Amino acid sequence: GYDLSLLGIGANSLSLILEHLGMSGAAALATAWKLPFVLADLLVGAILIDIGRQLHAKRPGLIPTLWLISPVPLWVSAGHGQMESLTILAIVLSLDMLLRHRPLLAGIVVGLGVGIEYLPALVALVAIFWLYVSVIERREFYRFATGCVAALAFCFGPSLSTYLGRISLLGGLAFTATVTSHSAVSKSAAPIGSSLWSVLDVSPGEFWLVAALSLSVALVIVLAHKARKTDRIIDRQRLGILAAGGLLLCVTLLDPGVLPQFSVLVLGGLCIVAFSVDLNPAVIILGPLLQLASG
Repeated sequence: GYDLSLLGIGANSLSLILEHLGMSGAAALATAWKLPFVLADLLVGAILIDIGRQLHAKRPGLIPTLWLISPVPLWVSAGHGQMESLTILAIVLSLDMLLRHRPLLAGIVVGLGVGIEYLPALVALVAIFWLYVSVIERREFYRFATGCVAALAFCFGPSLSTYLGRISLLGGLAFTATVTSHSAVSKSAAPIGSSLWSVLDVSPGEFWLVAALSLSVALVIVLAHKARKTDRIIDRQRLGILAAGGLLLCVTLLDPGVLPQFSVLVLGGLCIVAFSVDLNPAVIILGPLLQLASG
């Protein structure tokens, strides 16, 4: 998306400034590109504290502490220089905005997040879930959708406005869909990936998508049924947060092409789930670390 292009322009501009101040060219470029990702990790920790307070967690500082002391974000952001931390930032920030009843800002954050990676779109499913169980009102959902559409227009409007941009964007989407569903690609990706399939030494082929979708739909149905039976808004909010974390884990653990750097997405999913389910801190720290090491 256009926001990712602006991030690249800003990083290259910062690298020129750092190089002018005396830093070597390679070091300046690496610092300029990785700095936003490291800052995103720190912001995720701060936002997790606020989400814990919104949900009246018993120890609102525990989950963000586990996020910050985990070596996984350090390796992914500062070491490898991957942008998955921006994905987690978009997810937790939009959830926090929805909890604070600021749906327009939440929609804008989701749209900008989709401009970088697709996974923040999961928050739209959470917004529909909360609308169904009466956590947010219909007008709040409309504001969320408006913010999301406006941000998506900003991200992809420049590409869609030209013929070359349209065929490039649509061709890239079609290629991604083909790769993720092709059995030969799935078989070759499974042994070197970090998914559950590689841990179990199973090649699911194109059926991984069926498994992921089935598990995701079952999760949402069970949580929605449970939410409709409770009268407490705070419990419905927790179930929506649980749905967000569960859906994120379904995608990142069942995709046979998952790479080691995606382990930060698993860490983020576990941290989100931990607001509703009492997870052992060792699971939150060691689970994503083992997934990273297995790849």
